[in-house]
Amino acid sequence: MDPAFDLHRPRNGQVAMWVRCLVGGAMITTLVIAMLVPMLLLQVDPNGRFDHDSLRYGLGVVAGLMIAIAYVSRSSVAVAARVAILLPLVHLVVMGAAWMGWTVLWPSLPHAHEQVPLVDAIPISVVVAVLAAVIAIAARLIARRGRREVVHVVVMIALVEVLLLGLWLPIASHLVLPSGLAEQWNAGSRMLASPACMLTVALVPPTACAILYAAIVTRRARWATRLRPFVVTWLFVMLVAGIGIRMRASAMELMVYLNLLPWLLATTLVAVAANVQLSLSGLISARRHRFLVSRAARQYTGVIVGAEDEIVGSVEIRSWLRGPEVMVHGFEIDTVHGAIPVPPGAILAAPLPLATSVLRRGEGSVLLRGGAIVGLSGLSTPAGGAPFRGTIAPIADGAEIVVGPEDDLPSGLASGLGQAALAAWRPCVAYLVIFVIAALPALAGLIAA
Repeated sequence: MDPAFDLHRPRNGQVAMWVRCLVGGAMITTLVIAMLVPMLLLQVDPNGRFDHDSLRYGLGVVAGLMIAIAYVSRSSVAVAARVAILLPLVHLVVMGAAWMGWTVLWPSLPHAHEQVPLVDAIPISVVVAVLAAVIAIAARLIARRGRREVVHVVVMIALVEVLLLGLWLPIASHLVLPSGLAEQWNAGSRMLASPACMLTVALVPPTACAILYAAIVTRRARWATRLRPFVVTWLFVMLVAGIGIRMRASAMELMVYLNLLPWLLATTLVAVAANVQLSLSGLISARRHRFLVSRAARQYTGVIVGAEDEIVGSVEIRSWLRGPEVMVHGFEIDTVHGAIPVPPGAILAAPLPLATSVLRRGEGSVLLRGGAIVGLSGLSTPAGGAPFRGTIAPIADGAEIVVGPEDDLPSGLASGLGQAALAAWRPCVAYLVIFVIAALPALAGLIAA
């Protein structure tokens, strides 16, 4: 069914009610946390370095102003979608402030050094850098359509990593210790004295599984569909097991878990940064289209050869863990200089239509049809050697296809923050859900205590 004729869906540019409720709850929770972080730092600060109004209330004010941008910006995209892409950025600011505050306080907290030795042995900054490098390299190897797909794969790996690590850490802190109380203290002390071993046990399994899952979804989508019930069941089992373990954990299990918890913060930072990058890519793509649609930036202008019902460019929703992906098929453009072939996978510099906000997984929206007027840039002229001997026709190898004018796009447009929202609101909502699920075992342990 065409989404435009489905009366059960929101209108173009809007999102479902459950998304609005989820984003609203996450927004309130984020503002509360932004107000609590300075207070918590003040409570553990022996010298009162954070006892200043600008530090006490500044973080909450900054978080509120960042969220307010979504409300004051004029856009045809739903406010909930705009807030959703700004919340990870707010989380990045809050976590960065908490990280810097903890770094300042760390030298004056001798008991913390004894309780959390792994933070001294392997700083969070090192874990963030290593994880980001591993995820980037893995995404580059997995992606099939070059740098455009790399961003989507990075987001997927990072989000799955946060989910798996949040569920794995309570289980890992239990499995690495024997059952006897005395044996637990001896084994736990040895484990905490071996940072490399703890890093391997805690991070390697979820990272490997996240990379494997992203590879299957990207290269073997049918396998992913068949494996989905098994994956959901296994995640539910891990969640229940993690909550149960945390609620009846021993003192040494709690200490091991506390040492592993900063690494969950590190993976969350990487996931947030990936979502922010995806949002910026949508904004940059829209601005690049505005520049390239000008006559000065075009090298050639022509008409796509083909029938009007022939789809040569579309945007598809493959997963909530990825942004909308633009697909381009091979076609020819008729110009005054002759026909120019455009290979499949060429870059389509076009804004996302509002219709992408109501698409479901597996659905798509048309961006480019036969007969449309387009501009080309990035073309190269062959040197005359084989296999192009005797021709001066330009080559559209990796060219950017510029759609113009904007009114030709069928489903309406959004600009500015709206384009960033259309590009990343689904992964950002998935991040909010994953963040809650990953935090449930830790919250269960606090309730039990």
